[in-house]
Amino acid sequence: MQSDGIISFKRNRYFFGKLLTAADFETEQRYFIEKQQLLNRLMYGVGVVCGMGVLKADDETIVVESGFAFDSAGREVIIPHSQICKLSRLDGFNQIAAVKSQASNIVDVYLCVQYDETPCDAVHSIARSALDDENGGPEYNKTIEKCSLYLTAGEPLTHPHEPYNSRYSDMLIFNENGVRVSICAPRYVAAGKTFNIETHIDKGAVTSPVDVSFRLKLSFLTADGKREIRIGYSESKLSSSQRNLNAGCTLRATLTASNTVIDFAEISVFDFKIKIGDLNRGISESFLSQVRIVQNENDVTSLIHETQASKNLEDVLKNNPEIYLARLNLIMSPEYCIISKIEPLPFRQRVTVPAYSLTEARPKFPVISAVSKRGNPKEATEQKITEPTDESSTRSLMLYPDVYYAKPHETVTFEINSTNGQKPSTPESFIWSVFPESGGRISRSGIFTASDEKGSYTITAQTPDNLEKAESFIVIG
Repeated sequence: MQSDGIISFKRNRYFFGKLLTAADFETEQRYFIEKQQLLNRLMYGVGVVCGMGVLKADDETIVVESGFAFDSAGREVIIPHSQICKLSRLDGFNQIAAVKSQASNIVDVYLCVQYDETPCDAVHSIARSALDDENGGPEYNKTIEKCSLYLTAGEPLTHPHEPYNSRYSDMLIFNENGVRVSICAPRYVAAGKTFNIETHIDKGAVTSPVDVSFRLKLSFLTADGKREIRIGYSESKLSSSQRNLNAGCTLRATLTASNTVIDFAEISVFDFKIKIGDLNRGISESFLSQVRIVQNENDVTSLIHETQASKNLEDVLKNNPEIYLARLNLIMSPEYCIISKIEPLPFRQRVTVPAYSLTEARPKFPVISAVSKRGNPKEATEQKITEPTDESSTRSLMLYPDVYYAKPHETVTFEINSTNGQKPSTPESFIWSVFPESGGRISRSGIFTASDEKGSYTITAQTPDNLEKAESFIVIG
C-alpha cells in the first residue's frame, strides 16, 4: 500500500503451464503485505503500541527501550532490543547543530523513529553471470526489516494522533517566544453532564517564569453556575527549581452542559494576557471553540465513531505523521550539547489495541485546578499542584541502577524497586538475564559480573509468570 495515495490490489492467477518469474513471486508477497498494511493503518492508526520509552543515560546519551509501533503506511516498526544512542551519532543532529549552536542556545528537538529495510544474505546470481550484467556484484537473498532513529526540529502542523482529533478539539491561543498555550475541549458532551476543559501551557526550553490569565465566556455551559470565569496560572512566586521540574503545566476547569440538546454551545476566550520573564503580552482578539451537546453518553460515543468513519480513504492515507517518541530539551553551543529534559510522546501518539487498557491518555504535565470558587486566578495558582496518577493498581517495577558504566570483570548489585509504593519481592523470586549473554553473568540475587567484551548490554528481571518486567543497561568499557 502506498501511503500517499490509493492503489488497486493485484494478485496472481495461477493456471496449469504458467511460467513463474521473480515478478510473479514479488506480486504474491506484495499483495498480502499491502493488504495487511492497509488494515493496520485504518484499524489502528499511527503511533506506539508498547514500549519505546526514552531515558537519559548521561548528558549526551539516551536509552530507547524496545517496543512496537505502526507508521503512517501501516508498516510494523519494531525495536527488538533497547538501544543506547549518542545524540551526535543520530541522523539529523549535524543539521540541527549547524543552525542552533552558533551561540549558546536552549533548543527543543524531537526524536523520531521510522521504518527501514535493507537487503541481506548475498548470494551468487547465475543470471547475472550468464547475461554479463554490467552492474556486476552479487544479488541478495533476503530483506531484513528494521527501523532507524533520527532527530528533527520540525513540529507537526496539526495534532498527529487521529483518535485524539476525533474526540477533542485543540484551540491554539498563543505560540511565540518558545511558549505555546492551547485549550483542549471535547467535541461532544451529554446534556446535563460535567466535563473538563484543559489549558496546556507548554514552555518547552523556556526557563523564565510564565504567568498566564484569561477569561472564558460560556454559552449553554456553566462553571459553578457562572457564565463567565477567569483562569490564571503564575510561576513568578515559584523558585527556579520548582519551575524547572516540568516543561509546562495543565490547567483544568470543570464545566457543566445545559439540559438543552444543541449543536453550538460556545467557549469564548478573551482578555488573554501572558508574561514570560520580563516580556508582557496581551491579545485583544477573542477565540471561539464549539461543543455539541447531545442527548446521552451513547450519542457521544456514536458521534466520535462517526467522526472517524466519515473521513474518506484518500484523506486518511494523505495524513502521514511521523512517530515522535520524545521531545529533547538541549543546551547547545559550538563546543557541547547537553540533554536537559526529556518529554516522552509529546503528541500522545499511542495506539490503543484490545489487549491493553482503553483508558484515555493522561495529561503530560502536572494538573492544577484552574478556577477557584470566586474565579480568582490568584487563589487558583495557590492550590497544590499534583501529578496525574494512574487509576490502575498494577505494580510497576524498575531496576537500580538504571544505567551503569562498568569496567571489565567489575561486579554490580542490582536492586528492584516499585514505583507505586508496594514492596517488591526478594531478588531471588525473579528470573534474571543478560542480553547478549556475552556481556557477563548475573546471579539469582541480582549480582552482575561483567565480562571483558566491551559494549552495551541489557539486564532484565521478570516474574516467573512474565506479567512484570524491569530492565537496566550496562555499558562495559
